[in-house]
Amino acid sequence: MFEYSGSGGKSKKGRYHGSIFHDIPGFGKRRWVVAARLLFDSSNVSVDYDENELASACVAFLNKPPPRQKFAKRQPFPKYGKLELYRAHTLERDGPPCLSVLLVVDDIKNPNFWGKGTVLQ
Repeated sequence: MFEYSGSGGKSKKGRYHGSIFHDIPGFGKRRWVVAARLLFDSSNVSVDYDENELASACVAFLNKPPPRQKFAKRQPFPKYGKLELYRAHTLERDGPPCLSVLLVVDDIKNPNFWGKGTVLQ
């Protein structure tokens, strides 16, 4: 994932989106949207993939939890929460190509993302 730099030299993997998405069931109560950029090497990607298939494969990889540590009793959770792909498109500006994605996440305050999800009443 792309790292968003902030003040003080801190960097995180994405940011919570400030818009309201009415078409997502449970938005603002159990689900929030995160904006991120997924970097990839275009020479390793087959031409047969479109941007949604490539983004879905990246999200499936990010949803895998880390391996369980030795003698741990519980299974670990995925680092970024449970992610679902909402929208993706390719950006080819200066530098390597990347996918600009909107991801639906079930965590209101994940330490890997800037900001906090908005709560709707």
